[in-house]
Amino acid sequence: MATTPNPFAVQEPGYIPLEPDPLVRTIAQVRFQQLTKFTSNEDAVAAAIAAALADDYPLIEEGREVSVTLTPGGMTEGSTSTRLWRLASADGSWQVSFGGTFLSIDTTAYTRRSDFAQRFAAAWEALNTQVL
Repeated sequence: MATTPNPFAVQEPGYIPLEPDPLVRTIAQVRFQQLTKFTSNEDAVAAAIAAALADDYPLIEEGREVSVTLTPGGMTEGSTSTRLWRLASADGSWQVSFGGTFLSIDTTAYTRRSDFAQRFAAAWEALNTQVL
């Protein structure tokens, strides 16, 4: 069985600070198939993920993801919506969002690839600990 390399483990290329910072917002997302453990007990899984990340992301918000289709005939809203959770740092500059089919991280305070990758890996680990 072949192993997939960890994309977060690759050594950071040379660091070249750019002035002024050209990145207004930095976003990464992983999408996956609907997870059984998430479907069977969303609240418990979400609470456990939030607890694991609470030191860095003490604020939580619950929302809904709704699909919208735009066509020449107009706009239609999907018949189902999915619950999602958004965790945020105290100052709101870092956010982790997740649901039964995705995990994302975004920031307005990007400084280094290694910091961003470490935070993304920590969020991925918290999700995997609960659903696998």
